[in-house]
Amino acid sequence: MSKIDEIQNREKLIEILTAVANWEGTPESLTNPREGGIYDIDEPYFLERVAYLRDHGYCTVNALYPQNGGCGWTFGGPIRITTAGMDWLAKDGGLTAEKRTITIKLAEDDLRALLTRKIHESDAPESKKRELTHQISTLSQKGIGIAAQEVVKQAVDHAQNALPWIETALRHLV
Repeated sequence: MSKIDEIQNREKLIEILTAVANWEGTPESLTNPREGGIYDIDEPYFLERVAYLRDHGYCTVNALYPQNGGCGWTFGGPIRITTAGMDWLAKDGGLTAEKRTITIKLAEDDLRALLTRKIHESDAPESKKRELTHQISTLSQKGIGIAAQEVVKQAVDHAQNALPWIETALRHLV
């Protein structure tokens, strides 16, 4: 493995950041074996990985700077995880992912009415319309949510004039 690959080793980065997040001692003791620290400051690429995490905003370090013309590192001070670091560790992306999510809220009754109207506007036989309308009226909240996702997917997938529609919508928004 190259030095860059070693420094960017995701498993090691996650291990370090998780240790920082869960450390109950003083931040300085994380790398002090006499205080129960779990990292040896001389572990290969440890400080380079900390610098890499710091440079990406996943942790803060009071003092971390190159020495000997960039051939080594000097470390002195606590490492603390940042909110960006916590979100990076979170399986769902944490609040960072939530901030990047657009939520469209449709009232359950409004969605039922929209689907029912589309059924009545269709060319389907009246018996089929009654059957589908009844099914929509008896769907659970979870069921109507799943139906909404499928309707949006199908609408986008089957929109005949999707490109001109998107261009028009963007022109008015930008």
